[in-house]
Amino acid sequence: MIKHILTMTGVLAIAFSAVAHAAPEGAENAKKSKASAVQAVAGAEVKAVQKGDKVTITWTLPKGDWRVINLSRNGQEKTKGRVKIKAVNPNKAKSYVDTVPDASKQYWYWFSASRTGEGNVEIGPIPVTK
Repeated sequence: MIKHILTMTGVLAIAFSAVAHAAPEGAENAKKSKASAVQAVAGAEVKAVQKGDKVTITWTLPKGDWRVINLSRNGQEKTKGRVKIKAVNPNKAKSYVDTVPDASKQYWYWFSASRTGEGNVEIGPIPVTK
């Protein structure tokens, strides 16, 4: 799995994988294959901001044939145990509001987008800003 966080701004750069499928949920330690080409996707960012029990996840993607965005959440900064919360049509939405089970707890999100002919883009963990 590919992880990128720009800690100073909270803006996340999306990494692009030429592999046409996402790594399994528990594969944090999986070795990268030679078929995986990693590059930054210019003009992309994801943010998660919490107010009360609502977390607003917003994203910007560069132009392209985006098919689906999958969002997942965890109460830990690990992929193991994360829960898929929503599949979103990227052509119809630029944000999603999630209701968290416990507003006093810290949450992290993962963002996975599919682009026709280009494979998956996945980022996380995305820390929530309060």
